[in-house]
Amino acid sequence: MEEIQILKHALKAFAGLDEDAFNLSLPFWHCKEYQKGDYYNEYKSVCKYLGFITTGIFRSFNSISPYQLGVGTGKIAVKYCAKPVSAVTDAMPQNAPDDFLRKAMQNTLNNGDVFYKFYVQPKTSDNMSVEDYTVEWDEQQAPFYEVATIRIPRQYFQTAELDSLGENLSFNPWHTLPEHRPLGCLNRVRKIVYERISRVRREMNKVPVQEP
Repeated sequence: MEEIQILKHALKAFAGLDEDAFNLSLPFWHCKEYQKGDYYNEYKSVCKYLGFITTGIFRSFNSISPYQLGVGTGKIAVKYCAKPVSAVTDAMPQNAPDDFLRKAMQNTLNNGDVFYKFYVQPKTSDNMSVEDYTVEWDEQQAPFYEVATIRIPRQYFQTAELDSLGENLSFNPWHTLPEHRPLGCLNRVRKIVYERISRVRREMNKVPVQEP
């Protein structure tokens, strides 16, 4: 089975994504023929392809997709990056339990605040594609600029109240200001997918749509 078919099936089954919406992004998926035979390995491959987190809180986060910065004639395309200040890394244990990341994050936040440096990478060339996310924006041509520090305070988050809050929150990159709108075809697909996932989960949980 090809990874693109697994991805298509997953998005249709879990997000209700229709054929037309999926095909918007089709030219920009770079999938390989997956030769291993059982469904579990195919599923793992798709999870890896989609970038599921496999390490703890001390890792860099890159936007991959570009975003608009500003409005009118002065608007530009940018990418973002958040890099941890600490050099500590969390080893991924063999046969890690399902809640490994949750426990690793809680252990980290038990010991103190966590800080990230936040960077912006402005697009500087027409060769830096906004639509094709596989085209790397060369940092030699488009350097990152540090613009802020993110602080995650020391805390205990494993409570029933916060679990309920987290279960009913929805993330969508389009929930933003016009000055920061997402760019590119896959972000346009994400708008549809994330809205439908959110609606399904809220219907299952019997909760209304609300602001965080």
